[in-house]
Amino acid sequence: MNKMSMDQLQRKPEDDFIALCVAAARVSGGSLEREKSFSFTRGSRMSWYDKVFDFQSAHGGGPVKDLYAAADLAREMILRVRKGEIPGNIFLRHGGETEALEEPLIKAGYEVFYAQTGMVLDRSGLRLPDGEYSGIRRVDGDEDLKKWIACLDLSFDRKRDLVQYRNLMAAPEMSLWGLYDGSLMVSTILLFERGETAGIHLVSTHPEHRKKGHGARLTAFAAERAFSRWAERVVLLSSPMGEGVYAGLGFVPYGRVKHLRPRPL
Repeated sequence: MNKMSMDQLQRKPEDDFIALCVAAARVSGGSLEREKSFSFTRGSRMSWYDKVFDFQSAHGGGPVKDLYAAADLAREMILRVRKGEIPGNIFLRHGGETEALEEPLIKAGYEVFYAQTGMVLDRSGLRLPDGEYSGIRRVDGDEDLKKWIACLDLSFDRKRDLVQYRNLMAAPEMSLWGLYDGSLMVSTILLFERGETAGIHLVSTHPEHRKKGHGARLTAFAAERAFSRWAERVVLLSSPMGEGVYAGLGFVPYGRVKHLRPRPL
C-alpha cells in the first residue's frame, strides 16, 4: 500500500458497510440511533441493513476493552432485542471489538451466521482481467432494475423488493450496474462512492453463468470508474468464494468481520 498503512486502512471496509447501512435506512424510511455503547439503524424497509454496530470508544469505550462490561452489554442487548427495542443483527468489526465482544455475545444467546474478509485496493494496485467491458450497463429504470434484482435473487436465494432497490438506485452516491449476455443480466454490482473511498457491494453472478469471469470484469469496471472520479481506494467485504477473484484484481485482505444474530429460542 502506498500513502496509508494497512493499519490505517483497517477500518475502511467496515466504515463503508456501516455508511451503506445508514444510507439504506435513510432512503427507505429508517433511522440511525446513537447510544453510549453502540449505534444502530432500524425501521428500514431493507431489513438486512438494520444492524447494531460501532462498539467503539467514541460511544463509551468500556465494552470493547473490558470483558466484564462486554458481558453485561451482551446480556442487556439480547433482552432489548427480545423487547423489540434494537435490531437483532450485529456487525462486528475486525480487531479488538470482535475479540472482546464475540464470546460474551455468544454466551448471551447470539450466533455467528456469516463471516467476511475485508479487502482493499488502491489505485496503483488494480490488475485488469482478460476481456472487454462490453455488455456492462448502468441500471436505469424499472425494467433494468427487475433484471438486476432477478439475478441477485438467483445468486443469493433471497427475494428482494423492487421499491426498496429503486430507492437505492435514486441515491446520488450509489449506482447499480449489470453485465448483460444478450438480453439476460448475468452479473450485478452496487458502487457506493463517498469521497476518497468507494465501496463495492452486492456482486453476484447468475448461477448458470459462473466461472466465466463476469464478476471479475464487473468489479474491475466499477473500480476503474471509482478511480477515474475521486476515489483513492476501493473497499469490499468478500465471501470465502470471492476472495481469490478479488485478490486476482489486486485487492488485499486485512482481516475478518462477522455478522451475528440471536439464536432461536
